[in-house]
Amino acid sequence: MVISALQDFDIYKEASKIRNNTSAHIKYFRLIFDSDGRANFIPSSVEEDGFPILSKEKELDDDETQQNALNICVKHNTKWYIKVSQLIIENQELEPEFPHGSKIKNKLGYLSDVKMHYRNWFESKGLAFPATNTRMNPDFNPRGDYSELRLEGYFFEVRSHKVQGFITFLFDEYDAGENFNGTKAVKEYFLTTNLQGQVNFSKLFKDAGDTYIRLKNKLFIPKANRSREYKINPNYLISS
Repeated sequence: MVISALQDFDIYKEASKIRNNTSAHIKYFRLIFDSDGRANFIPSSVEEDGFPILSKEKELDDDETQQNALNICVKHNTKWYIKVSQLIIENQELEPEFPHGSKIKNKLGYLSDVKMHYRNWFESKGLAFPATNTRMNPDFNPRGDYSELRLEGYFFEVRSHKVQGFITFLFDEYDAGENFNGTKAVKEYFLTTNLQGQVNFSKLFKDAGDTYIRLKNKLFIPKANRSREYKINPNYLISS
């Protein structure tokens, strides 16, 4: 999924479980880019606490059915708070190249407004702000696109577009410091990219060849022996 600095952003306000805890009713508000570099609300006939409120139903995955409704909002708002923080850093790095342009300044103004709304939501719930911008250390990902990885003294040229795409997907869609279900992540990756094949974390790397099995074993750490839960090796991560 391509994430744009000028896309719309949804801030989940609250959730309630329905249909025997298999779905949730979500109340949220949506922020859109204004040409003056600010964030505006999508209007709605329903207002709560001064916000125009939209609503939708969301089918819950197995983990979410076991969690309380607040965690559904926490998971969504954490994911997008982190992504917005990353977009701010990326655009700040571009500013020196375009010192006289207004486009990047407008993007940064919009993203700052969006981040403020996510931050206000966490504050209103008495929750800590998410740790932002955990990413792969450039020392181990010199090209920045996971096409070359240097792991524990080994150099991997990632020529398999499927494997490179999956690693990119993980960093885009998951919190790099948290555990993830390997099979579930592959399934989501296949659905997002319209790929075909057996949905299996280990098989994704095995089919690409022995080199990619070694890459998998160095980049990912299983939660336990024979577990489907993994995390990215923290030795290769950096936060800012």
